[in-house]
Amino acid sequence: QLITTEIKVASFASLLRESDKGCLLLAVGVFDKFLQNILEAAILANLKNKLPVNFFEVSLFGENGTLYTFSSKINISHAFHLISDEQFNCLNILRKLRNEAAHCFFEFHFHNPGVRSYLKKLPKHNFQDLKKAFLKEPSGQVSAEQSDKFEFVVTCYAVLMELQDSHLQQLERYMEVRGIKIPSPNDPD
Repeated sequence: QLITTEIKVASFASLLRESDKGCLLLAVGVFDKFLQNILEAAILANLKNKLPVNFFEVSLFGENGTLYTFSSKINISHAFHLISDEQFNCLNILRKLRNEAAHCFFEFHFHNPGVRSYLKKLPKHNFQDLKKAFLKEPSGQVSAEQSDKFEFVVTCYAVLMELQDSHLQQLERYMEVRGIKIPSPNDPD
């Protein structure tokens, strides 16, 4: 079952109800998981043999695994051209912001000048179109004090949709290598 754009926007718009720190930490958690999914699909597409049991959960993505950290997932994804230079730069900005938020001793806010300087470096693809979609959501109403958070959430959503395209490409490669046919809507049952 496909997840519609409306459902994706609604779930991402729910980040607006979080504190600024919570919003950032949750958004980066989504990116971390997406990179893990992209890497898993890419690895599986390139394998000829079976992996040991729990290889992904322990050896790669587990607590002491090679790809446990967000930073290592970003770097290896970029090294294997699974993400673009722009996505690499964006994810590193998000990583730095996440580290800032996680280790600050004061109240973290998107309107803080230091935080805003990072936010200005994030790409603004389809921002106006996505902004309209988010404003249709009940949780998408934005006060003046939330405008920086709103811009952050919409920008993250746009980047996430780009990463979703990368994930789908890896899944298609995996299915092609394995000889799995994806039924089209026009195929008879």
